[in-house]
Amino acid sequence: MTKTKTRKSPALADSRSSARGVSAPVAAYGLTHAVVDASCAFAVFGLLSTSHLDLETFAFLAVLYNALAFGLQAPLGLIIDKYHTTKTNTPLLAAIIGALFTTAALFMGNSPFSIVILAGLGNALFHIGGGSIILTLAPGRAGLAGLYVAPGAIGVLAGTLLGKGAFPASGILALILLLACIVFVKLKPVKTVAYEPSPFPPNMFALFFLLLLLSIAIRSFVGFAVAFPWKSDVTLLWVLTLSIVAGKGFGGLIADRFGWLKVSAISLIVSAPLLAFGSSNAALGLIGIFLFNITMPVTLVAIFRLFPKWPAFSFGIACMALLAGALPSFAFWRPTLGNPGLLFVVILASAAALSAALYLMASREAGRNKSANTINY
Repeated sequence: MTKTKTRKSPALADSRSSARGVSAPVAAYGLTHAVVDASCAFAVFGLLSTSHLDLETFAFLAVLYNALAFGLQAPLGLIIDKYHTTKTNTPLLAAIIGALFTTAALFMGNSPFSIVILAGLGNALFHIGGGSIILTLAPGRAGLAGLYVAPGAIGVLAGTLLGKGAFPASGILALILLLACIVFVKLKPVKTVAYEPSPFPPNMFALFFLLLLLSIAIRSFVGFAVAFPWKSDVTLLWVLTLSIVAGKGFGGLIADRFGWLKVSAISLIVSAPLLAFGSSNAALGLIGIFLFNITMPVTLVAIFRLFPKWPAFSFGIACMALLAGALPSFAFWRPTLGNPGLLFVVILASAAALSAALYLMASREAGRNKSANTINY
């Protein structure tokens, strides 16, 4: 009896090959993102705490670190995008230099300012370098961006706890970062697809851009303002962090599957009462924070859709909006920020802003043909 050979569909084979090609850089940069954030948190909260600094100096250095790590991403992103060519892979160089700067910060224990400058610059360069690479893998999909960004929350918590515990982690973190740089160089280039947006009238372009930035800033504001009294329990603190990671990591995938506008609006509206009035309860707070973070990759990729030739800048300007949203927590009386009624209204405002922005985008792209880069609204 002759056996019949079954031929695989070429389309299916190409799809699987593409998935494998994309998964490697997403995994490499996503996991390294966690290590970079862990290293920066370890350096800032661990090494600086052993430098016997007074409270004012420590606070200044902590603010300086955040200003460098988040505030420099947009201007550095413009430079990276401007000089990126097939021969000069500036996103790759930025990611590697960022990892190396972060590594150097781990061994500057006797120089607090060197720690902050190297960690801040390293964090900024790695984020926009890796972010630019991931964004261009699938311009119309939020899932990959979420998988890249999500591990950062785990890194921040792990690095902070290691630093506070005075654990000698510098060598281990540095080794992982150096190995990651080698992996980045060895990764095979992935073919990307260019995206050309429907032209926006100047006034609509500005409105769309501002609505997205407003939604991102509000997310940052709420993140600082909501109180979770039960997170003093280390176990629950880890569960809270994992809920944030899950929201960001699965949020883009869920939005790509069921529609950006629908998923974003529902997740924010449902999260509003949970975070505003139920955050003192662990179960309600965890559900609320998961839903609230679902929109993160959507807003990030939506900005990139607006600036398709400027991926590093797109990533950076989103991080600047996060910094802007965090400023009120340093400028005003914190209990006022945590007022349940205020938080409820602010989260609903974020839902309205993001929904309006996505609706405007959908209306501009309604006439476009279905393609691999077309958003499922």
